[in-house]
Amino acid sequence: MKLDKAVKKETLIVSVGALSVGVLFVLLFLVISLLVDAVIFDYTVPLGTLYGTVASVLNFFLMAISVQKALNAGEDAKKKIQLSYSFRMLLLVVLLGLGVYLPYFHWAGVLAGAFFPRVVIFVRGILLRRHPESDAVSELTDGGDAE
Repeated sequence: MKLDKAVKKETLIVSVGALSVGVLFVLLFLVISLLVDAVIFDYTVPLGTLYGTVASVLNFFLMAISVQKALNAGEDAKKKIQLSYSFRMLLLVVLLGLGVYLPYFHWAGVLAGAFFPRVVIFVRGILLRRHPESDAVSELTDGGDAE
């Protein structure tokens, strides 16, 4: 199976956006740690943020692949989407649980990073309402070119 051009584009947009929000989170955490003695900033904060962000972007990518497959599946599409959702949520819970448990990652960074792709998708949805001609999702559903 070849990845659709829209899947690649949207995954890249979500990845870059989520990593950008992650950088802002780490900087905010650093500023708060300088102002509040109870908040400690160390290497685990950026590592945890990166880990949570990557886990959530992986979830987005797997979802995009399952939607692409479902578009070609016909009658079994609903079952494939439901199975994919269950698998992805289980994988995400395991990855985030592992990130929170391991001492190399700060729990706040892991959990916050898990939400950054959702923030990017939400903001992008608002922006696409203003400029619908740049909607890559319509390329996917309208038969965009597969590479």
